[in-house]
Amino acid sequence: MSEKQTIVIFEAHSDDCVIGMGGTVIQNNNEYNFILVTMTKGETAYTKVEDKGKMTEIRKNESMAADEILGIHEHIFLDNPCQDMQNNLKNYHEVVKILRKYRPIRIYTHKSPSKHRDHRNTHDVVVEGWWKASENVLADYGKTYRCPELFCFEVTDLFEFPGYIVDISNVFEKKMSALDAFSSQFDVLPGLNKYVEGLAMVRGYMGGFNYGEAFIKSNFMAKPC
Repeated sequence: MSEKQTIVIFEAHSDDCVIGMGGTVIQNNNEYNFILVTMTKGETAYTKVEDKGKMTEIRKNESMAADEILGIHEHIFLDNPCQDMQNNLKNYHEVVKILRKYRPIRIYTHKSPSKHRDHRNTHDVVVEGWWKASENVLADYGKTYRCPELFCFEVTDLFEFPGYIVDISNVFEKKMSALDAFSSQFDVLPGLNKYVEGLAMVRGYMGGFNYGEAFIKSNFMAKPC
């Protein structure tokens, strides 16, 4: 049996992957090793003053519970400040290192433009790192690697014209179970479960099935042919 190929997902916050593409991960985790990279600590996502200072640990624990349901192979936390995720040299180089180390067959990250600075800056630093990882520079970060393709998912800023709709009808309930792991966020984002279900129904309608997840393919780097 051949070794499974790798897919790397870059999310700004620990629940973004579940919201944007949890179903896609669940139904493909037997075929691929999914590496999930969370860019921020999520420490600002509290509604009670007494929880301030606890949220980083709470959200990491929630992530671990969700990972079990999703079938995440490995989870990397880069621990940038929440609401201050930057497209800076440090994060740029972290993306290059990760891509050269894991050499994924595909990358997923946030769409852009986005009104959320963490989502927007995550997208920008990832697509730039995708390109830079392919250049013959930064030799101490590993052998150059050009990942064949990068896809963007949606969280709260939606695609006007999605390029792809994945049918997640058979795993939708499991996706929602993974979302339930992030119980600390239910007061932060009231109605989150209904929003995720409604969006999945809309995308499913567009694809001709019950529940779906939408993606677009990035053309930031041209694909050789």
